[in-house]
Amino acid sequence: MHRENADERSILVVAGNAEICGYERATGRLLWKHELTTKILGMTAKLGGAVDLEIRAGRVYVTSRQAILCLDYRTGTKIGEVKLASSSLRPTLLVDGDHLYVASSTTIECFTMNGERVWGVQRDGMFGSDGFALGFPGNIRQGDERGDG
Repeated sequence: MHRENADERSILVVAGNAEICGYERATGRLLWKHELTTKILGMTAKLGGAVDLEIRAGRVYVTSRQAILCLDYRTGTKIGEVKLASSSLRPTLLVDGDHLYVASSTTIECFTMNGERVWGVQRDGMFGSDGFALGFPGNIRQGDERGDG
C-alpha cells in the first residue's frame, strides 16, 4: 500500500458544492480554495453537482460534470484541465498505476496522469445514467448518483 510522507499529508482536501478546498490538518485553517465554474450565456456560474476526488504525488484530481481538473496539493493552483467526451451528473474517477480512468454518462475514458487521452469508448447505456463502479483487482472505486463514493 502506497503512503505519502507526513509532509504530503498536511492538508485535508474537501470537494463539493462546486468548490475544492484545502484545510490545514493541524488547525483547520483554510489554505486554498478553487471554485468549479462554467460560462452560461456569457456569464460565469458555479458548476454544482457531485465530484470525485483523488490525491496522488502532490496533485489533486477532481472530476466535475464535464472535466477532470488537476490542482497542486500544496497551493490549490490549477495545473491543468481535460474535458470529458460526455457530461455526467456523477462521473467516477479511478487512478491506477500511471493512468486515470473516468466513467461518465455515455463514455469510459483513459488518460495519462498528464491529461493525455489514451482511449475512450462509448458505453451505449450499458450501466444506466450515473454513479458507476470502476476497478481492477485490489483497486475499486464506487460512486453513486448522489455522490457518496
